[in-house]
Amino acid sequence: MVIYWIVWGAIYPIVILGRETVLSMVRPQRLEAGAALLAAIPIVFAAAGRIFFGMGYEKATVWGLLGLLGTALGNGLFEEILWRGTYLALFPDSVLLSVIWPSLGFALWHYAPGSVSKGGGVVGLMVGAAFFGLFLSLLAKQTGTLWWSILAHTLAGIIMVI
Repeated sequence: MVIYWIVWGAIYPIVILGRETVLSMVRPQRLEAGAALLAAIPIVFAAAGRIFFGMGYEKATVWGLLGLLGTALGNGLFEEILWRGTYLALFPDSVLLSVIWPSLGFALWHYAPGSVSKGGGVVGLMVGAAFFGLFLSLLAKQTGTLWWSILAHTLAGIIMVI
């Protein structure tokens, strides 16, 4: 995961967009009421999936739990820079290329962890990731920053781990 984060979540966006653009995308900004609701939706769905459907990651040891928490933090930051920030910056006027296409790519990317999880559920994970990506893209587009989508992604990941 660290190689994925460094290469695709950091180096690639910096090469494509420039360091200052990437840094400006992750700066915190004020959250308006409508955007707060949008930010809460994926977190609520993650909690509902965890509580009602038993979705989550298996944690056999404390080290496994710590590793998964670290993964939630890394994914929240670097996946948002790659899947939301890069596409929104490159294609600001195209909903297809800035929101839908990266959400589909984000869903396909989740085939790998879904295919190796003990309980299966690869299709559910991919469909959930597609909708999650759509919500996070809309949130980033509405707020003009990745800060809130990073926070929502990280919190949803932590909910799936705990």
